[in-house]
Amino acid sequence: MAIICKNCSAELPKGTMVCPSCEAVLADLQELKRKKINRPILKEKYQVVSNNFNGKFHIKKAPDGSHVCTCPSFLLQNGTQNGNNPFSTCKHIRDYLSQNGKIPYTGKSQSDWQSLLLRTLGVDDKNLSNAQAYFLIGELLELRGISYPELTWFLKNQKKPLLLPLIHYGIELEGNVKDKNEFREALTEKGIVVTETGYTGGTRAANEWRISADNSVSMGNKRYQPIELVSPKLLGYRGFLQLKQVLEIWNKVGADYVKSAGTHIHLDMYSADNEFRTNLLLVWAAIEMPYMWYLVSPSRRNNGFCRAVTDNVLNEEQISVGRYYSINFDALQRHGTVEFRLFNCTTDWKKVTAWTTLVLRIYDAVRKGFTYRDVPKNNFSGFLDKIGFGENTCQFLRETKEYLIARYNHFREEAEKHPEKVPNISPPAVVNGVSIAQIRRIRKLTEIIEKATTIIRSINTNWNLPWHWSSGGLDWIPESEQLYSVAKGRVNKKIDVNSITLLINNLVDNPADLDDNAEIPILRAQVEVDGRRVDIVTNEDGSLIPVCRCFYARNSNVRRNSNVRRNLHTSYCYHARYAARYIIREMAIKKMRELQNELERLQNEEDNYYREAVCVG
Repeated sequence: MAIICKNCSAELPKGTMVCPSCEAVLADLQELKRKKINRPILKEKYQVVSNNFNGKFHIKKAPDGSHVCTCPSFLLQNGTQNGNNPFSTCKHIRDYLSQNGKIPYTGKSQSDWQSLLLRTLGVDDKNLSNAQAYFLIGELLELRGISYPELTWFLKNQKKPLLLPLIHYGIELEGNVKDKNEFREALTEKGIVVTETGYTGGTRAANEWRISADNSVSMGNKRYQPIELVSPKLLGYRGFLQLKQVLEIWNKVGADYVKSAGTHIHLDMYSADNEFRTNLLLVWAAIEMPYMWYLVSPSRRNNGFCRAVTDNVLNEEQISVGRYYSINFDALQRHGTVEFRLFNCTTDWKKVTAWTTLVLRIYDAVRKGFTYRDVPKNNFSGFLDKIGFGENTCQFLRETKEYLIARYNHFREEAEKHPEKVPNISPPAVVNGVSIAQIRRIRKLTEIIEKATTIIRSINTNWNLPWHWSSGGLDWIPESEQLYSVAKGRVNKKIDVNSITLLINNLVDNPADLDDNAEIPILRAQVEVDGRRVDIVTNEDGSLIPVCRCFYARNSNVRRNSNVRRNLHTSYCYHARYAARYIIREMAIKKMRELQNELERLQNEEDNYYREAVCVG
């Protein structure tokens, strides 16, 4: 006897739990919940210490002969396979089975209901046994911060919940503790593996919590002992629960906070490429000043230990942010992580987990294609919705969003009353949705126009031209380097450059347009300087030089350009220098007008991006 799906009207066999077409839940939720007597009891068989500092893994055997492992690869079904086994295995399970022989397997495959739960929790592997699926569902519920009743409510109402991303993270908490030894002993008594070390800045990760020295943290008014508490690799909401236990002990022993201390959050970047890192940096640059600054204490805004990402950083051809920026990739080589240093010192669990959840959601959104141009303006709540705090969030994310918005509103109101608490620096242009290529081009155009203005002003007023521009400084004016070398020299006789007359003009924008067969030197221009005609010619090396036939030029012992054919020796007489200055000025004026038009166009585009973003935001 068939049944009809109430959602899509598909005809299905009797007993179908989940519609394969629309994923509507057809069975009663109470019937789907496994009875206690039917739950598989797992027996621990083996333990493995992670070589990648992911902690200690436990291999367990289910009654049906299948095995499970608590390693991230198995929990996320990343890199798992069947091999010679009828169920999913990670490398730890395979190694264990190869050493201990095959075990009879009597299990069955996962149910449609289990498959739907796992897909919703982010795992889709048909090779899991029924017992393995049961184990994974329990693990993933805790890791992703959602309860079984809440998840089933979403599925019954055909909604896909937004959950906590599963990305490894680590936290460094700077601050002061009343008694370091008492803190360490209290952690040990609770079964938390901890070690006390010196400064850990240059060390690799570890599998235990570490209490380390940190001379950058002051003792504060209470004269407590400054420390840095470094977590091992953490994952999901389970990591938050571990953090909660540690912070409760710290607060019980005695905690104190100082402005020189901060909270640093590291996220796993082992598999990220340069494009992802750049996109993440640009998104951070777009949100740091308008949003992130109002989630932290004012002392952290553009702090010397967490400098803001500005256009000076983004304009560089090779974007590089050093260790003491609010976001940096300095730890990439040592730990394979990106570090967020903006956050202030605290032992408030809700505050730390809210910050960590936020950067996890930002990271995950960028990984899925979110860019700085997707950041809404003047709408923090809208930004949170865009990165995964919107409709259908689980309860934990809803509560986190409410907390972040309340904190943002508090510090926004405070900033309006005390504007001196907000650093007076300009936000990067990416805040207005401008591309990084446009930012760099605008900066380059601005620099060139400033140089052109300096040259024109210096020539018009008979000032000496800047000497340091002779090599590569005028690459924006074709063929100009040698001509500039003549123009920048001092002259004994000064004349008004505006009295010079242009007689012949064969200058072109693109020297490649010249006739390749023309005999060198090629006459490119002729000017009259103080009654004397000076030719501007193309030399053998393709550069422009002035050629004068005055008495000084013909009889001078100085032969600076002897490679000019036909004995057209060019000496640095004042006619030649002024001819060079005049031509350089005319070329600079023409080029500056072109660049000013381009700059105006790009700046108008930048303004349009901003206006459109404000309307959308």
